Amino acid sequence: MKLGDVAYYVTKRVSADKVTKDTYISTENMRPNKDGFMPSDELPPYPSYTSYDEHDILISNIRPYFKKILYAKANGGCSNDVLVLRAKDPDNYSSSFLYYALSQDYFFNFMMAGAKGTKMPRGNKKSILDFELPEYNLAKQERIATILSHYDDLIEINKRRIALLEESARELYKEWFVRMRFPGWRKEKTTAGIPSEWEIKNISQICDISAGKDRPE
Repeated sequence: MKLGDVAYYVTKRVSADKVTKDTYISTENMRPNKDGFMPSDELPPYPSYTSYDEHDILISNIRPYFKKILYAKANGGCSNDVLVLRAKDPDNYSSSFLYYALSQDYFFNFMMAGAKGTKMPRGNKKSILDFELPEYNLAKQERIATILSHYDDLIEINKRRIALLEESARELYKEWFVRMRFPGWRKEKTTAGIPSEWEIKNISQICDISAGKDRPE
């Protein structure tokens, strides 16, 4: 079964006044490696954008090797370089399963194989629809998508935990080495705002610095 058998490109436009910075998707604010997107800093000055609905699949068509793909969780608009795919018959082919089928590296390699251009390759929209998909009944599709979505939820939870730990580490560093409130700081004798036993040195005094260069073959 080919992608074009179960999905089509959305070409409908949505008025710019119905799109916000949180619902505008472009190749610039999509994260690589299937890692979601960041809200846009500003909306481009166009009267309309390509429309997308909840459960559509959004794929960056520029430099497919960056593997930028989203499963829409709301309605919004996107730039012309973002492909919007929608399941033709959601009652027979799950849109969430379609998203996971297109999230595999094999799909992005397929896009690159048919891409046009070298400096900034773009996927060939016609050949993309020739991508082969597995043929499962709807129940099996939904079961697979449910299992994979649970893993995505766990990954997202761990990302938030990591972000909190990184922020805690930054705050601890500032507390100890910027505000100088390290353990026992009240009892330390200071000179020019730092403990008397500390020294200020240039980085070149404690390590070697070398310019980056190509690794020899």
